Amino acid sequence: MATTTTNFGWDIPQSTDLVKDGATAIAALGQDIDTAFIDLKGGTTGQVLAKASGTDLDFSWSTSTSGGMTQLGTTTTLSGSTTTISSIVPTGYNYLYIEVADITCSANNDPFFQINGVTTTTYQTYADGVFGTSTAATSRGNRNGVFLHAPNIVALKGTGANNIYGITITNPNASKPKNIFMSATYEGDVTGFCTYILQCNANSVTSAISSLEFKTSSGTFSGGTVKIYGVK
Repeated sequence: MATTTTNFGWDIPQSTDLVKDGATAIAALGQDIDTAFIDLKGGTTGQVLAKASGTDLDFSWSTSTSGGMTQLGTTTTLSGSTTTISSIVPTGYNYLYIEVADITCSANNDPFFQINGVTTTTYQTYADGVFGTSTAATSRGNRNGVFLHAPNIVALKGTGANNIYGITITNPNASKPKNIFMSATYEGDVTGFCTYILQCNANSVTSAISSLEFKTSSGTFSGGTVKIYGVK
């Protein structure tokens, strides 16, 4: 069978081949293609295809070790005076990203969350926010949790569910204090919205994160969702 030079070195049938050699030529080409792309088979959900070496068509399937967000567990709905999210496993992730949204309460509130059951006033907090169009304030101090409102500015309106929080926690697996960064906006208990940023050092949380407890300052939660993501 006559062949020609190709990018992958496959045996390509030529117009000068005898008809009787056609089946053999096609079989040879098919075998070349099947052999060349064998590394594309396999892999599992979520894996990526990467080069195994500098050799042409040498690939391998692997689990990505960088980038991406994965939701840990299911979405939690806030209820009662305390909602505990337990069995958090952040192994293999560099950060936790938490999205809290649409909180409603039975009364105007100063909701907050605590990590790993740490209730002491060792959440060293700095917050800076703007309420409405004219009122701005900065707050510093040790608190007993990570507050989902801007301290010294305005409390959360119990009804309406006009709020959203984006929270990043560092060192979720490490035996060291956790840094917490939050940006948020919510409807205040008087007319207007508050937009603020918060930075917190949870000095007493010195083990891997395993649970979060969301609490109200008064009354109970009547709605709201929490999603926790692992970030590589």
